[in-house]
This record gives sequence, structure tokens and C-alpha cells, in this order.
Amino acid sequence: MASHNACLPCPGGKFCQGEGLASVSGTCYAGYYCDMESTRPDQKHCPPGSYCPKGTESPIPCGAGSLNPHSGKWHLTDCQPCPAGYFCSGLGKTAAEGLCSAGYYCPPGQTSATPLSYRCPRGFSCPAGSSIPMACEKGTHQAQEGKESCDICPAGFFCEPSSKSSGIQTPRLCPEGYFCPPGTSFGTEHPCPRGTFGPKTGATGESDCEPCPPSMYCSSTALSQPSGLCHSGYYCTWGAIHPAPTRHKVESAGLPLPGNDICPPGHFCPSGTSHPMPCPPGSYSPSLGLGAEKQCQPCPAGQYCGQAGLSDLSQTAPCHAGCGNVVILLLILTNQDLQASFGSNIREPSHMSSLTNRGTGLRGPRRLVTGYRAFAS
Repeated sequence: MASHNACLPCPGGKFCQGEGLASVSGTCYAGYYCDMESTRPDQKHCPPGSYCPKGTESPIPCGAGSLNPHSGKWHLTDCQPCPAGYFCSGLGKTAAEGLCSAGYYCPPGQTSATPLSYRCPRGFSCPAGSSIPMACEKGTHQAQEGKESCDICPAGFFCEPSSKSSGIQTPRLCPEGYFCPPGTSFGTEHPCPRGTFGPKTGATGESDCEPCPPSMYCSSTALSQPSGLCHSGYYCTWGAIHPAPTRHKVESAGLPLPGNDICPPGHFCPSGTSHPMPCPPGSYSPSLGLGAEKQCQPCPAGQYCGQAGLSDLSQTAPCHAGCGNVVILLLILTNQDLQASFGSNIREPSHMSSLTNRGTGLRGPRRLVTGYRAFAS
């Protein structure tokens, strides 16, 4: 060699070990890099965020959307995709740069916190760090794209997904017989209870269920109209759950009796009765469950029933002396009887009424004596 200046530096990716070399000693090892004038095959350890194949002069940084937290790596596959829910925007990353932004979702390998291709769709929510969009749960909905959360289903509606995959939930009106507070997930979730009914759609709370009206009963839940009329012998004041209610009594304004019960003594209750009807004056009843006025008993002879709704003979009073019961005496006589009593000198008033034999058991023409006048011949 003519002079020292004629010696060439060992090229990158190679190493030159010793003196007086006419050629390089070899190639740099994988996982290491050898810049110019390297003397060993493992001159420099490949740093994190890069990879160094065999014969590398300088580390190769991992591309955008990937990272490598380890040193001494030598293959492109050692640069792992940025994990789901995160983004890696630059080169040579050893860790994720940050969370995916709210309203977006980030599959593995994203380079932006707001990837345009992964905007959260309608019917889904994407909080910060989402790897996939999450379908709105029952009782919630989301009509817009790019949202962090789902909205609670409004009162008077229910939100039930059309399918698990679509997630799209359009609030639907609460049906008759049910009520839907905020967050209701299906239409039959909250039925109106027994003793009530729901005639309207869009009810928001149990208070919108109407009490069963007077004279009717509501025997089951989720009714849109009453079940029917209260049975005879009973009365249904309001909120009745049975046509013959005895176990579901309620307060009854203006009455000394509880509402919804068997008809009490001294009263009768036809079908569809809301309040017991008193037996009229001149009658009484000691029995429960009368269904018609004709079942009230007449006041016994010698007593008078001066008030309505009497239930016991102790509530009656004796007739005054000399009065007794009013008795109307009908004198039914034959023509022969008249002749025998007064002879032929009788005159018949022009207003006398003729009676027939029907129901008398007597023979021949009969007349009601209403004003005969006898005179001597």
C-alpha cells in the first residue's frame, strides 16, 4: 500500500476487524447495525422503534401505525401494529401515541386519533379509546354519527334494537295498556297493574294508567279497556280487580262503607252497580248480596219501615194504636145478593165499575159496591 491515505473506510453494514485488510471482514449481524468504520459484526445494538436486518448500516424506523418496544430486532414483522383503540402517527414509535378520540373507533394500526374511515355510525357509541363501535343498549338510541354515547330512550317511548348487528333503534310509541318511563327497552316492559287500564298510547308513568271506573272491574294487567261490568249482588266503586270484589276494598268518599264489596244488608246491587242502592221505605233486607229491588222484603204486618236501607226488624217501629195496617175492603156481590139485602129499591151510581169473575172464584156477574144508596119503598 503506497500510503496511509490510500486506505478506505470500512463501508456501512460491514465490519473490518484488524489491520492491513485488503477487504472487509464480514457483514453486520441481524439485530445490530454497523455504520462506517465498524470493527465488529455487533457494533451497535438495534434500538427500540426500529429493526435491523443483517448488514444494516443504520436502524430502519418502524412505519406510521406501528411500534416496536424492544431493542435488537431485525425483521419488519417485529414492528407491531399500533394496538386497537390507540393511534401511532409518526415513525419509529416505541409505544402508542395516544387514545383514539371519542366519536371514532380505531382498529389496530391507526395513524390518526380521528380516522375518517372509522367514524362511529348511527345506533352505536364510541367513547375515547374504542377499538370497535358499541351497539346502543336496550333502552337507549343514537340517531347521529360520531357520537361518544347513546341517548336514553325518551319517556312515552321504548327503544328495542331491530337486530344485534345494526344497533339502530328508533324510539317507538308506548302501546295501550302499558307505560314507558325514560329508558324503557321494550313495549311490554311496564304493564298497567290490575285494577287499572291504559286507554292511550304514549303513557310515561304508572300514574297515566286510569283506575277502573265505577261499576266496572279490571281483572288483569296491561288492559286497554275495563274487563266488564261488576256482577249483580256486588258493587264496584273504583279500581275493582274482580267482578265480585271482596278482597280488594278501597276508600269510598261520601259513604260509611268501603268501596268494592258484596252488597250490604238493607241494599240491593244490580249488575254494574257502583254504590249500593237502599231498599225503599216499606221494605228491608237482613241479607247480603241482593241483586234486585224485588229481593227486598216487605215490612211485616203491625210494623212500619219509614226509612230506606233498613237491614233489621229492630230498625222498624210498631204502627200507632187505632191505625194498624190500611185495609181496603172490596165488597164483591152478586145481583142476587143485592136484591136480597135491599130489595129492588136500589139505585146504581152512574160511575159504578163492573168487575169480571177473573181471579175471584165466584160465578155470575159481579159489581164493586162503590156508592150504592138504598131507600124504603
